[in-house]
Amino acid sequence: MTMHLCKRGFMPGYTIWTEHGEHLVSEPTLGHEYNTADGFDELLGDFGDAMHSVEDEPPADAKAFYTMLSSSREPLHNFTSVAQITAVARLMTIKSQHNLSIECIDKLLSLFDDVLPENHKMPKNLYECKSLLSGLKMPYIKIDACINNCMIYYKEDENKEKCDFCEESRYVVVEPTHQGSKRKPIARKVLRYLPLIPRLQRQYMEPKTAKHMRWHKEGKRAW
Repeated sequence: MTMHLCKRGFMPGYTIWTEHGEHLVSEPTLGHEYNTADGFDELLGDFGDAMHSVEDEPPADAKAFYTMLSSSREPLHNFTSVAQITAVARLMTIKSQHNLSIECIDKLLSLFDDVLPENHKMPKNLYECKSLLSGLKMPYIKIDACINNCMIYYKEDENKEKCDFCEESRYVVVEPTHQGSKRKPIARKVLRYLPLIPRLQRQYMEPKTAKHMRWHKEGKRAW
């Protein structure tokens, strides 16, 4: 076999094992097609099929996800196959990688508006980009914390203004600019709590991930 491979090489383009007794398993897509690239197509397809199988009224975050799914099926304009959501996602990635300002992104989008064909689907500003991608966001809760990590201001401690242990102030001390004026207090340190339930729901929405999360009930791991 070694001599055969050295003389004749391996089968060109053979990247998925189909000639060794394997069975190809095709998963139903319920007719939904997504043209997004960068791995978005498979992810959105799985989520979209899962959400279309739910008959109850979807919550607000699910509705935002439906809006994002519809954008994934729309090309950016009539002369490209690149989807709207792909262009927006890649632009937001560049913003994050290079720490671009809001003004910079808005000017880039203004340039896109000038050079792209008429009736294109590219958002006009950063706010519209974030609104389009809001379906991917997960909620979090802000909780003020002691600057020295002694405690958090939560539940029965929610209205306290200094730490019970080190007595450090909860808020930034700001001198009033005008006598009698009130400003919203600014916490010196903020904890961002990530609720578990919405994240579990998102995991169960994806069929492949859900198989791995049901092993304790079904008695077998889906490796």
